[in-house]
Amino acid sequence: MITAVYIEHIPLEERKGLIDTAKYPIELGITLELCAGITDKNLTFAETAKAEILEETGYEVPIEKLEKVRTFRLWITLL
Repeated sequence: MITAVYIEHIPLEERKGLIDTAKYPIELGITLELCAGITDKNLTFAETAKAEILEETGYEVPIEKLEKVRTFRLWITLL
């Protein structure tokens, strides 16, 4: 199930409560959620990103349409 909120093209004053999807159709395809994934499989970063996008949003995105913006690594220290 895809649960996405299309917000980028919606004026701030109209972002409260329910959004009129007739006025702002879902074809805008902009979501608030960011996809994330762990690169723990034997896949490239691009292949992992493609799989995570499909898993988390339901969108099938060609690898050539992906653009690396930033890499983030979280280090956790157990006490």
